[in-house]
Amino acid sequence: MLKYSEMPAVLTESFFFTTRSDLENYLLNPKVQKVLMKIHANIALEFFGKKALDTALDSIVLPDGREVVKIGSRGADVKYAQIALGRHGHETDVDSIFGKDTDKKTKAFQKAKGLVDDGIIGAATWAELERKSQPPAKPAQNPKEDDEMLKQAIVIGSLNDYSAAEILSVRLKAPIYPRKSVIGKVAKELLVVGGDAEGLKADKVTDLSGGTRFKTAQNVEGYLKKI
Repeated sequence: MLKYSEMPAVLTESFFFTTRSDLENYLLNPKVQKVLMKIHANIALEFFGKKALDTALDSIVLPDGREVVKIGSRGADVKYAQIALGRHGHETDVDSIFGKDTDKKTKAFQKAKGLVDDGIIGAATWAELERKSQPPAKPAQNPKEDDEMLKQAIVIGSLNDYSAAEILSVRLKAPIYPRKSVIGKVAKELLVVGGDAEGLKADKVTDLSGGTRFKTAQNVEGYLKKI
């Protein structure tokens, strides 16, 4: 590519893939693509003596595909964090925008959990938000309570499943719960989008999980076509 180029050029590479999961989790991950594009652009600019676009990346992607989010961040990961903060008693507007109130509630949550209260939701804060979430609903105690229970709810194994689950949530008007936060019976029917369905309590459990997040998305698409 470079030998016969009649212009200054530089070739950059990311990394080598050894498994199919590497390809799916990294190269095909839109969040990772965004970071890689900025890295390569800055390498080329530096090579030619130009000013980098931004030496501090807009976002950092954790190994499990989640983003480190902070004030100014936007998107699905921010929305999920806002929902999780609310379950811990630190309610904030669920608008997918990490504003001043979300920053304030994040710092309060971090302080309560003994974390560095810097308002940045990284690996440690994400772990606390997921691992120790409060139950979203109480188990049914009597027939009246069972009648008032949600008709449907969606359960996800991790944030990687959120995009597929969100499509179901909009179509069915059903809430999304992380698997670890589901305690007891929270809905009459549970739709599992990623993760393990074993041990879930409901009148009906519909397992849409696939071997990969792409297969899970296909299962969700097939389910929506049937309803």
